[in-house]
Amino acid sequence: MSTALPDQLKWEYSAFPVQISQKQRLSPGFMRITVTGDKLRFFGQWGLDQRIKLIIPSPAGNIPDFGILDEPTPPPTTWLPRAKSFPADQRPILRTYTPSAVRPELCEVDIDIYLHNPSGPVSRWAKNCSVDDELIITGPDVRAGETCYGITYHPTSAIDRLCLIGDCASAPAIANIVNQSKVPTTVFLHVDSLEDDVLIADSSTKLTFEDIDAYKAKVFQWASANAADPSVHFWIAGETSMVRFIRKELINSYRVDSSRITFLGYWKYGRRTVD
Repeated sequence: MSTALPDQLKWEYSAFPVQISQKQRLSPGFMRITVTGDKLRFFGQWGLDQRIKLIIPSPAGNIPDFGILDEPTPPPTTWLPRAKSFPADQRPILRTYTPSAVRPELCEVDIDIYLHNPSGPVSRWAKNCSVDDELIITGPDVRAGETCYGITYHPTSAIDRLCLIGDCASAPAIANIVNQSKVPTTVFLHVDSLEDDVLIADSSTKLTFEDIDAYKAKVFQWASANAADPSVHFWIAGETSMVRFIRKELINSYRVDSSRITFLGYWKYGRRTVD
């Protein structure tokens, strides 16, 4: 892990100007957006639940200059207040996602976007955008070293088993963690439709549910049988109130120490959670 940034960088992440090279409808609920740009040769392939930022056009249809493409990329304390200072109809739209695939040798990144209903700004954009449309993404820059910036789940030798709990919004991160996991991993996934269970490889330890009550019941049934094992780690991500509820139950009802739980609120009914 890098302890200091190289002189040519001011932030662990860089801004990457990109354009859409491909759109693919993976399922009724998932759209894969593949972006390309010369600078993506420096995009880090750290995987796991790596967070990146999508910066898409404002309601007016453009991305105004707010300093994020300055070289080297300035830290968010510099560009984020400028981005928020624009009138609502001219303000760039910023949202957080996890890349599904990174191919620096081809200067490509795949972003799998779940199309919420009702649609939010990114869902609407994903449905309507076209090949060659331009946007900006921020993400890890290999020139900074593997800083772990933007990653929440950090595998350690103390973890012998892993339980991943989430929904469609967190499915790209779950898929990455499953693919990189070196320990037995159990997945509980809640979907609006089984047709949208397309990102995570099928296995005997992946359980997918449309019914939210059945989903919660199976999660807590598994916790009842396994939570006493201190080598089990829980990762929970998705709709914020559900994440909080499951985490609280694991701590209060199943005596799971909070240090054994990684959690992220990705979205909330009725409004966004992350700018």
